[in-house]
Amino acid sequence: MMYLFVRAVPWLSAAAALLAVQWQWQNPVSYPYPMLGAIGIYIASAILIGAGRLAWKELMVKSTPSLLLLLAASLAMLVIESPISKTALTILFSGTPLLTLELLFLLAVDPVRYPVHGLSRLNVALVPITTFLLAGALSGLRIYLQFDNLSIMAIFTIYGASVFALTSHHASSHEQDRRWAAVGALVGFHAGFLVQVLPIGLPAQGLIAALIIAIPLRMRRYAFQPIPARTVAIAESTGAAVMLAAVLLLSRWA
Repeated sequence: MMYLFVRAVPWLSAAAALLAVQWQWQNPVSYPYPMLGAIGIYIASAILIGAGRLAWKELMVKSTPSLLLLLAASLAMLVIESPISKTALTILFSGTPLLTLELLFLLAVDPVRYPVHGLSRLNVALVPITTFLLAGALSGLRIYLQFDNLSIMAIFTIYGASVFALTSHHASSHEQDRRWAAVGALVGFHAGFLVQVLPIGLPAQGLIAALIIAIPLRMRRYAFQPIPARTVAIAESTGAAVMLAAVLLLSRWA
């Protein structure tokens, strides 16, 4: 019976997140309690699945990137207005706990079926999305609520160091992890600075911040074996340059 309950936990957490976000859209004055409730359920679900089955450090590292996304999504709700954006955020807020907890269940309870480095790859993929949401939300708070500029840079500095540390390569040493965390802090500081000084819209600021964080994060992969092929490196570099140029050239400047 306990196994069946734990097996259902990812779906129950996702359902709770979906109900919370729907309630939030319909009752704006209830913010932030529905979102905090959903986040609390996610944390409790991760502990329920991993406690006694995984080391606490591993459990924290595997589950925290999704927690950061949920927190960033909760902040982004304050500045989102269009129906399409609300739908996308609803899917993201409810789908992330499902994917993360499902993989966490396989890792902790049924490791034979767990895809190799499944959670690590998911966590890396979540970083640009989280960065986009966080940048858009903090930029909106700065504009509408006169949020302190130094606080935004401090948040991004801590965030950059955290995501680089939480998504470290499985073959890296402690010294390499510390160095990359320092790189993440520096990159995060620059992202926080740019989202304040560039006179462009919130979506464009989010995209630029996401690229600033994602590009060095991807470059880190080339420091470990097996190194991706040269053609992959060229394609990725070209794609990143084109996306950055497109955001800067096509965005409406104030």
